[in-house]
Amino acid sequence: MAEKTEKPTPKKIQDARKKGQVAQTPDIPKLLACVLTFEVLVSCSEWLMAELETLVYMPLTLFNRPFENGFLEVLDMAKYVLFLLISIVVPVSFFTALIGRWGQFGFLFAPEALKLDFNKLNPFSQLKQLFSGQKLTEVLNNIFKSTLIFVVFYILFNDLAKAVFKLPNLPLDLMWRAVIDLFIYVARVCLLLLLAPAILDFALKKFFHLKQLKMDKQEIKQEFKDSEGDPFVKSQRRQFGMELVESAPQTTNASMEEMDMLVVNPTHFAVGLHYRPGVTPLPVVGTKGKGREALELIRQADNSGVPVIRYVWLARTLYQQELGSYINRETLDVVASLYSLLNEMDSSPEDR
Repeated sequence: MAEKTEKPTPKKIQDARKKGQVAQTPDIPKLLACVLTFEVLVSCSEWLMAELETLVYMPLTLFNRPFENGFLEVLDMAKYVLFLLISIVVPVSFFTALIGRWGQFGFLFAPEALKLDFNKLNPFSQLKQLFSGQKLTEVLNNIFKSTLIFVVFYILFNDLAKAVFKLPNLPLDLMWRAVIDLFIYVARVCLLLLLAPAILDFALKKFFHLKQLKMDKQEIKQEFKDSEGDPFVKSQRRQFGMELVESAPQTTNASMEEMDMLVVNPTHFAVGLHYRPGVTPLPVVGTKGKGREALELIRQADNSGVPVIRYVWLARTLYQQELGSYINRETLDVVASLYSLLNEMDSSPEDR
């Protein structure tokens, strides 16, 4: 089996995305949900504390009423307070977690990910994943987070120990508020520090995701061949064939003789492409020019017998690429259709 050393193509990444295979970490949505929910509760603390205080003192105000009636009123009040908490916590945490997930890979609906995969139930494959490098990094990251929280608690406790020991000397109402302030301070520090491990975990997940999608040269060649034979490409051949033009002759250039076609815009940009099956996985940008250089390339192409194809968008897009680089995914379908058209013309001389 050939070693997979090539970066995944955009099509490979898109196909994996359709299956729900994306780089994501659960730490970021969890952390965002905790932070925003916590801050919302802090901002509503005065109001919530007033409602809780009413609930606590309510049985005392109903002392002279029958037990059953008083109990039902207290129960209704407890339901009301619980409803307030749920109506705040659940929507905030849900939508924040959703935004945290979509923020990593964009909006995604992948029905294929819902299909039952019996390979996930295979104990041998699960055991193999248990000792993989990805699982090891997850364990190390969890150890790092636990150690970080422990160290922070230790440092904060040493700094706040004197303040904590003075709390019993305060009046009850002041002591209660001081405890809440200390809790808010410690919670904010811990949540802030957990941001670094979450970002680190996302970077690691993205690294392992791209590593898992790596391809070998044969896979890249096959992907290009599949795109060349795509039904959509075939339906567009006639339209693209109308763009074939010729230009005035001029002296030949050695590099131009290696080109399969010259894509022009029509005189501002010119890009030459060459593709050698078995040598180049994809068509390569072999030459390009702008302005006078483009006109010179057009003359050379005409004199060398290289087809000159007027395609404004394609010429501008290919011109942005470096010399010697493979064409990108954005232009793959169009270039494949042009090569198919040239092959048909070569096999049918009367159609030229």
